Amino acid sequence: MNDRQVCGSWHERPPATPVPEGGPGTELKRVLAWFRFDAVDGCECNATAAQMNAWGPDGCEEPERLAWILGRLRDEAGRRGVPFLEPVARGTIRLAIAAARRRAGP
Repeated sequence: MNDRQVCGSWHERPPATPVPEGGPGTELKRVLAWFRFDAVDGCECNATAAQMNAWGPDGCEEPERLAWILGRLRDEAGRRGVPFLEPVARGTIRLAIAAARRRAGP
């Protein structure tokens, strides 16, 4: 892989360590997969998703944690050479949190 072929390239997908199912991190991975952004060996995507799952929906909404998640998305966008738009990223995180709450049930 050269410098321009970064983690998650849609041209090449090495296997990645799976994330335990259930939670906002899992849901964020599902949303990002729609856009062909998948975790691969060597990226921090699964670690981020696992941390989000551990925090749960309420924890991910805490301002300092939301800032951390946004930072991880910003860093990964930079590595992949794609634009980072914070309002879009915030909306995507909110979508993932809402989906996690729906899947968890009442």
